[in-house]
Amino acid sequence: MHKFSVLLVSVLALMFVCTTANAYKVETTQAGVELGWSDSNIPVGWHLNADGAPGLSFQSVQQTLAASFATWQNVECSYLTFNYQGQTNVTAAQVGVDTPDYKNVMIWLSEDDWDGSWVDAYAVTVPLFYQQSGEIIDADILFSTTFDWSTDVNGEAGKADLQSIATHEMGHLLGLDHPGVADATMYWSAVEGEIHKRTLAADDIQGICYLYPVSGVDGSPCSSDSDCNGERSCIYNEPSGGSICSSPCVCDVDCSSDLECTNKQCLPLESDIGGLGSECGATKPCVSQDMICLNNFCSIFCEDDAECPDGWDCVMLQGGDNKKGCYTSNPSPIDGDSSDDVSISSFTVNPTSPAELGTDVILGGSATGADSIEYRYSARKVGGQWAILKDFSIMNITHWIAESAGEYQLLMEVRNAEQQECTDDNAMLSFTITDSGNVDGDDPDGDSGSGGDGGLSCVTIEEGFSSVLILLAVIILYFRKRQIVRF
Repeated sequence: MHKFSVLLVSVLALMFVCTTANAYKVETTQAGVELGWSDSNIPVGWHLNADGAPGLSFQSVQQTLAASFATWQNVECSYLTFNYQGQTNVTAAQVGVDTPDYKNVMIWLSEDDWDGSWVDAYAVTVPLFYQQSGEIIDADILFSTTFDWSTDVNGEAGKADLQSIATHEMGHLLGLDHPGVADATMYWSAVEGEIHKRTLAADDIQGICYLYPVSGVDGSPCSSDSDCNGERSCIYNEPSGGSICSSPCVCDVDCSSDLECTNKQCLPLESDIGGLGSECGATKPCVSQDMICLNNFCSIFCEDDAECPDGWDCVMLQGGDNKKGCYTSNPSPIDGDSSDDVSISSFTVNPTSPAELGTDVILGGSATGADSIEYRYSARKVGGQWAILKDFSIMNITHWIAESAGEYQLLMEVRNAEQQECTDDNAMLSFTITDSGNVDGDDPDGDSGSGGDGGLSCVTIEEGFSSVLILLAVIILYFRKRQIVRF
């Protein structure tokens, strides 16, 4: 009979860590065996404690956790799948112990039930595994009621974002450890309000594809083109720490949801969070403690103009104790995608959201900036793959009938018809398809939830009949760091 153990790792100090490491880490047993689920236990099931989370509706918690699991499931080079198995009345005394119940419970614990050694931890993952084989047989995720929690799609300042924290914790549930890569979802710290960890970085994708690999597809490790399927090539990708299979592409929509089109190849998303010129705010902090949030964009302190980028000036900060910061009236991200002349002026759908299943939804829009403009429309379920509704053409209207109820994203892309390049501008709308009489946006398939973009590399505009600019990129701040996990 194999002996099983609860994984125990010492608490990491709350300090700023600077590293250039670029490699995922996998948890191991004392015998040096890597942790992971056996194929016979995939799909990995999970339960939600019937009490849910304090201050949040049970439905919003369940949908948000489902979205976090979907983030790991929708990685093309991994065969992982998950299965929500409903509510459970398992109590605080029955989770995180050395006796398995094989339920993988998500539960909130009060301060009285919280281990005093888990100081400043938003959540803790406690896997139970066989010592000699490393096979995980049970893993509970414990969330602390000490913090206020949020399932808001845009995050909330001063609250722990459930989707971000849960996505991180689920990486532990699957066998991943904390890497030394600050942009990774599995990095050890976060701040309240941060929503960056809802999506996976290249480091996270490579880690999960190492543990649960599908060979030959986009993102899977390779040594030569012969290791890749179809028209894919084996190319070196530094953020992934090695060579991976990659498909040719024109735009992001040509790639799976966990990849983006970079230099005409589908590659893991390169995190560009919180860089100089990026938008910042209460839930969008800057990437480094050496930066400041100046007029809602990330900047740096300076002594004179020579320390600032071209076109930026070193100005005195108001109330800054004689400190100066780099300022510009046009703070577009440094080294970011340059804007093109063609831009979207409207993107509309008829009827408006929500709409019942079977409804013929008409997508239309307009753009300016060139004599001849081409339009493309796509749709996907939140966290799923893009399906092109109408490829690039001068027609600016198309029809869409959803195949199932749930939360969707509708994408409009435009480009100069004469240049025939990737998109010059794009806009995205959220849209809910309901069953007859269901106006709350319930997803009977259980695979939707609040989610970020996950597939676009550009700023998107979300607009109905009036435009609202939404910046989907979010940023890590190190001014006030909290430890996410100890497990």
